[in-house]
Amino acid sequence: MNKNFCLALAALTLSIPLLLLQGCGNDSDESAPDSDSGQNITINGRTFSKTSFATVIPKDDSVTIPSEKFPRTGNVFIWDRTVTLNSYEISKYEVTQELYEYVMGSLPHDDSASRYGNDVQKLRPATGMSWFDAIEFCNKLSELCGFDCVYTMTKINRRNNKSYIDSAGVTYDFSKNGFRLPTEAEWEFAARGAGTTEKDWNYKYPGSDNYKKVAWSVLNSSGYSDEDLEIRTHEVGTRQANALGLYDMAGNAWEWCQDYWKCKQPGYESTIPKDDTYKYINPVEHSGTFIDPVVDSSQYKSRVIRGGYYGSTIFYLENDCRYFEYQYVCAKNTSTSQKNVGIRLARRK
Repeated sequence: MNKNFCLALAALTLSIPLLLLQGCGNDSDESAPDSDSGQNITINGRTFSKTSFATVIPKDDSVTIPSEKFPRTGNVFIWDRTVTLNSYEISKYEVTQELYEYVMGSLPHDDSASRYGNDVQKLRPATGMSWFDAIEFCNKLSELCGFDCVYTMTKINRRNNKSYIDSAGVTYDFSKNGFRLPTEAEWEFAARGAGTTEKDWNYKYPGSDNYKKVAWSVLNSSGYSDEDLEIRTHEVGTRQANALGLYDMAGNAWEWCQDYWKCKQPGYESTIPKDDTYKYINPVEHSGTFIDPVVDSSQYKSRVIRGGYYGSTIFYLENDCRYFEYQYVCAKNTSTSQKNVGIRLARRK
């Protein structure tokens, strides 16, 4: 079933109608679904806390978001791009250190212990992996859970004592049922609560117009004491969730997306050949096999990250905000201090 989504523009009045998806939304940013209302990931009899998923688009359904005549600045639903999203689910939490270490054998970045409140160290987000590390994690987790791998990786090159992947040939098949990274469009659609209500869709931040309720940012992520002023990540799921029950969509850790950074939009130079499609850089389709033919080209070094992190100002926490990171950057690369990007998982329904 294909449902048209006519977006109400933030800069305009409600002269453009918003056709809402069926279902009841959380119309107040004062309350949120209880954590772990879904099923957590279990591997070899061990259940991992804060690993449950929320359905964004039900099985056999799809949503089409038309291009906007007057697009929001930075919004992924941009310019002349009409996006169709098929059924998928997304993790309620950023991947925790506990799950990442179990799957991969070690953490990409060893955070200093949090001294904020009752944070559980192992339930803080895993950060500092390259984009290639992130998709390798998705594959290994898929195998452990008995799912088909979405990604095929070839010509894997590891750096810094082979501790992280800085390049690889990547083929991905979105028809597979394994774990993967969300596309940028999927990420923003979920952050906006899947449009369950007009209010949810038009919040400035995921689930609220008050960033303090939903995000760990530069303004609140330190330990709040004279001895503990360092900003840092915090246990996932300790801020308010959005209408879908998703936590930390703003702040805590940036989140890798599937897409390349460079895409067709006002204000940015495009290197996409004329008459080319978005199938390589914005694979919104959920079937068929897609190949990254330009993975080693200089103009395609960056992947999209969304949501901001614990050191972000409020601008980077907004639903509209797009940003990027080099896909081979991670904390174990001693030439960079980047250590603030993590993972949120997606999977087809």
